[in-house]
Amino acid sequence: MRAFWLLLPGLLVALLPDSAGAYKRSRDPDTGVCVYWSDASAGIYVHQACSDDVGDTNSCINAVRAGLDAWNAVDCSRFVFTYAGTTDVTEVGFDQDHWNDNINLVIFQEQQWIHDSGAIALTTTTYDMNSGELVDADLEFNGVDFTFTTSNPGPGRTDIQNTATHEAGHMLGLDHSSDPEATMYAEAPEGDTAKRTLAQDDIDGLCFVYPVGGKIPGYTDDTLSELCQGQGGGNGGCCASVGDGRGGLLGLSLLLGLLLSRRRRARPGDGGEKE
Repeated sequence: MRAFWLLLPGLLVALLPDSAGAYKRSRDPDTGVCVYWSDASAGIYVHQACSDDVGDTNSCINAVRAGLDAWNAVDCSRFVFTYAGTTDVTEVGFDQDHWNDNINLVIFQEQQWIHDSGAIALTTTTYDMNSGELVDADLEFNGVDFTFTTSNPGPGRTDIQNTATHEAGHMLGLDHSSDPEATMYAEAPEGDTAKRTLAQDDIDGLCFVYPVGGKIPGYTDDTLSELCQGQGGGNGGCCASVGDGRGGLLGLSLLLGLLLSRRRRARPGDGGEKE
């Protein structure tokens, strides 16, 4: 498992990637194989309740969809997020025993949050450990510790579309970027909405992985073999794995995309929000 951190400026800067390569692909930390959707598409369901913080459910769902659509609007990429509708499913993760029952889910966890309390959202992707082929991606919003909004986020409010756009990048296979202007950059100020709009670095990463009219650079791509040997550019540092997983999943692994923020600790009597 691996975590991706979105931080407030100045916090834990030492954790940021030390690379001039800007965009990066998500990869298995052990094998180095990059993750990707083999058919360059993913159907996404949103839980029917969406967020308790937004009175208009349609407004909430539209904010999530806008985050996905930001990636769909890139002309040089053939990747497509498809909105599959709402669902009453609440289970997150991949069930190997009931393959056809799995869906890519976006859900706001309002009653219990079992992850880090400082995490705004968490994306869990399931993939073939040999090929890197993605089979499932689920996005959880932390509705227990954070208050969400669909417009003009003020103090103590987190923008749904901004968060969804960043996490959608993890869902399709991108890691954090070292470009501070990128949607996939690992820092964000409170009330951030800048990540709603993709930067050129995000576009470059998306179009490298899912080019129009081109081959998806998966585990059989010669370019990745060169990268594995240190001969390629800065496009993710992915390695081709040994073996062919196309005959079935020889093993599943999880990759976690974690979006964090530090919450202000209230001083006694100031009426502020406590950690």
